[in-house]
Amino acid sequence: MSRLLLSVPLLLPSCQLEAPLEKPAWSYARPGGWGVHGALSVWNDSHADSTIRFDSNFGAQKFTLDTDLIGRFGAATELEYFVAPD
Repeated sequence: MSRLLLSVPLLLPSCQLEAPLEKPAWSYARPGGWGVHGALSVWNDSHADSTIRFDSNFGAQKFTLDTDLIGRFGAATELEYFVAPD
């Protein structure tokens, strides 16, 4: 029983409670409609790569740069405004 009680705090972040929607979730995606979205992340993993091409005295050169990015904290906000039916 004590193991079960100790695991409750670990399981709570995975639980989700939601109220039923009054309108369909896609109802704002009409001309003149708008929506706001937000996201938070901790220890997110991203990847960025670039390719550089240029001509030199030795002919065409090409370099590829690969970078793994590990963010400690991230926050994003997005505002959408629809000008046509989605």
